[in-house]
Amino acid sequence: MKKFLSITILSIVVLLSACSKNSNNSASPTNSTPNSPINLTAALVTNSQISLNWVDSSSNETGFHIERKNLNGTYSVIATVGANVNTYLDNSTTANTTYVYRVNAFNTSGNSINYTNEVTVNTTLGVDSLVVTLSTNQVENNGWDQVLITVKDKLTGADVTATSNLFINSGSFATPITSAVFTPYSNGSFTISATQGTILSNLAPLTVVSASPSAFTHKNIGRRLHQ
Repeated sequence: MKKFLSITILSIVVLLSACSKNSNNSASPTNSTPNSPINLTAALVTNSQISLNWVDSSSNETGFHIERKNLNGTYSVIATVGANVNTYLDNSTTANTTYVYRVNAFNTSGNSINYTNEVTVNTTLGVDSLVVTLSTNQVENNGWDQVLITVKDKLTGADVTATSNLFINSGSFATPITSAVFTPYSNGSFTISATQGTILSNLAPLTVVSASPSAFTHKNIGRRLHQ
């Protein structure tokens, strides 16, 4: 009798252990929070529309929260999209405003542990602020000295020279520059600036001085050598 009772108890313990193990092994992914989405990108469609795209890294999400804030503001959820969606068009923006976005995934177990990377975009022309740099801050007015102008988006570091309007400024007067390779036309102290829409860059200083006698000698020698 004791032997039978021992065997029965042992059998029950083994059965309960097996059930517990099978229950753990058969846990569905839906009982855990989804993986975090990755690689969020943003692109300006118009000055009132921003397109967002991200990579879905999970198979058990219910959907995604799209969060937005102004550059120095606080995040809030502006939209929720369903499972397997990886794009969103934000139509609720204001012109000439800088926004920051992030996205996370969610299901009945909660939100993904992390958000995507943050992306920043301005609704004017896709840039937040412009930074002008010059290849040199002083040149001679000798006919061949040139200044290379580079314009970058301060936040992303993207080169936006080709889409910027360039100016040489003297006092309150600004004269357009048609090329990023600028050849001085008069002596003096100037600044170089750039614009995109209503966004104005810094003023990069440039000094243009008279050509030194050695420069004219060098130029004349060069001409004689090519004759």
